[in-house]
Amino acid sequence: MDLNGNPRVRALFATQITCLVVVWAVTLVRFGIKLALKRQRTWDDTWMFTAAALFTTMSALIMRGIALGGIGQDASQLTLQKISTGLQTWYFGEILYGLLSLCIRLSITLFLFQLLRQPSHIWVLSGCLAVVLITTLCFLLATIFQCSPVRFYWGRFSSSDNHGTCSNTQLVRTTAIAHSIVAALSDWIMTLLPATCLWKTRTATSSKITGTGLISLGIFAGIAMIVRIPQIKSVALTSDFLYSSMLVMNSQELLNSHDPLSLY
Repeated sequence: MDLNGNPRVRALFATQITCLVVVWAVTLVRFGIKLALKRQRTWDDTWMFTAAALFTTMSALIMRGIALGGIGQDASQLTLQKISTGLQTWYFGEILYGLLSLCIRLSITLFLFQLLRQPSHIWVLSGCLAVVLITTLCFLLATIFQCSPVRFYWGRFSSSDNHGTCSNTQLVRTTAIAHSIVAALSDWIMTLLPATCLWKTRTATSSKITGTGLISLGIFAGIAMIVRIPQIKSVALTSDFLYSSMLVMNSQELLNSHDPLSLY
């Protein structure tokens, strides 16, 4: 498709490229610093690289949806094949987003386990991660099995594969909102806990301020998750779904490219 003819599509495509560069730059720099200091790889590194790989896969999927699936385009510009491809992109993109979100928070939690040694802190982080895991699982199950057969979600607009049923989309929307709320709360907990502990140390005040400023990036990630909720509530499977859902896809990309920064 011609990217020059649609500024919304260009913006979404540019977002994918920019966020990919940010994610891999932050991930590699962080890993390089840790390797130089500790000379060993830990499990939080493994999960962060897994998250970066999932992010790359999701970005590639979305760029395919932009080029072939009509994402960000008005309904009048779409063919049935484009609609089917676009919905397929949305479907698998939501699944990858759930897995990616879980991997990021798992990596951050494992990283914090190395810094926070008090039993109460370990229990709080473990409980936080458990709730994230349960909420993510509910979100993934609701998303994956919302239609029977699964491929009917995007195949309903195809002349050769349009036999099936879909459940009430309200369940998927509700689990997505719950997932966003839990993710936001976990971001705040994983941010405030180490920041509070930092101020109890004997480090210089300037270092405390700098460290708190870097750690507090996670607060903005949590706020962004809450801001995203009205977008989730307003997106419905209408004729303009692929056009209106672009905002949600953009916010997902920005959120997941931002989250690795909170590891610092």
